[in-house]
Amino acid sequence: MNVPRMFPLAVWVCWLAWATPLQAAEPVATAPVTRTAVAARQVVEGVVEAVSAATVGAQVAGRIVAVDVESGDAVVRGQVLMRIDARAAEQAVAVATAQVARARAALTDARDQWQRSEALRAQDFISPARVDQARAAMQAAEEAYRAAQA
Repeated sequence: MNVPRMFPLAVWVCWLAWATPLQAAEPVATAPVTRTAVAARQVVEGVVEAVSAATVGAQVAGRIVAVDVESGDAVVRGQVLMRIDARAAEQAVAVATAQVARARAALTDARDQWQRSEALRAQDFISPARVDQARAAMQAAEEAYRAAQA
């Protein structure tokens, strides 16, 4: 029979383990089991999303001078949220008013020119082409006036 070389070593280790006395285990603290009330609590992870969201935008451009609500505040339709500096809007109104006045004056002038051209053409002092030019200038002035009023 062929005995492996490590066999005597294995026999010696087993004898050593059997012959060594066991040491006493360290004492462990114990407590009796009892039933107690525990608060129901669970820790979970998640994402909270709003049921509805609104996009807020200004109808006119300008610098914000006051914010009347905070993030998370409840608001109602039509409530003022922010105040915008009115100077830029007032300046734009003044420019538009001046453009309307300028267009009105140009229309009045073009209309007068056309009426004079008609009178001169009736006396055969100017060509029909000059009357057509005056009429076209008056029509262009009318369109410019309508555009300025818009």
